[in-house]
Amino acid sequence: RDEYLREEVPALLQRPVRELLERLAVTDREFAARVDHWVANSHAVAGRIRRYYDRESEVVYPPVEVSAYEARPERGDHWVFVGRLSAYKRVDLAVRAFSRLRGRLIVVGEGRERDALERIAGDNVVFTGRVDEATKRDLLASARGFVFPGEDDFGIVMVEALASGAPVVALDAGGAPEIVPGEQDGVLVHDPAPHSVDEAIAAVGRG
Repeated sequence: RDEYLREEVPALLQRPVRELLERLAVTDREFAARVDHWVANSHAVAGRIRRYYDRESEVVYPPVEVSAYEARPERGDHWVFVGRLSAYKRVDLAVRAFSRLRGRLIVVGEGRERDALERIAGDNVVFTGRVDEATKRDLLASARGFVFPGEDDFGIVMVEALASGAPVVALDAGGAPEIVPGEQDGVLVHDPAPHSVDEAIAAVGRG
């Protein structure tokens, strides 16, 4: 909630919106008591349901049409990030890492953090904005790897990257441990710090 208020709500409106969210939380718990069966999109979310509502849930992963993605044998020299450019996604960790490593990073997506990210990016980091599905698939199919330094409930784009043959460097949180279970799929970063992302990207590059 605090991150949402900080990132998405103008300063003058933060107090009334915070009060509204507090009232909605009470209503949410009242309606949650009426639910017969809970379904979560990852074990991470199932844990939250257990923690906040004291209910068990069935985990059903979101469907991904993996056959629509191509794993090319010849890979390019670029890495890819795909997602909303918000502080919550921690894209800055990837941008700072590649600005130091001098590898090539293609950042796909839009958001209010874009200007700030472009200011800290080196000339080897390219921002494309939003792209169509065919372009995204082409970028993933030729990528050396995919970096996802933020926490997500599940993270469908990580599945799409693996289906495209791109190993994933991701934060060890949210749905990522369920998508990247072993070293053959990539590296999970336990500490959300720039040097940790650097080391993980370099390790995949040596692989």
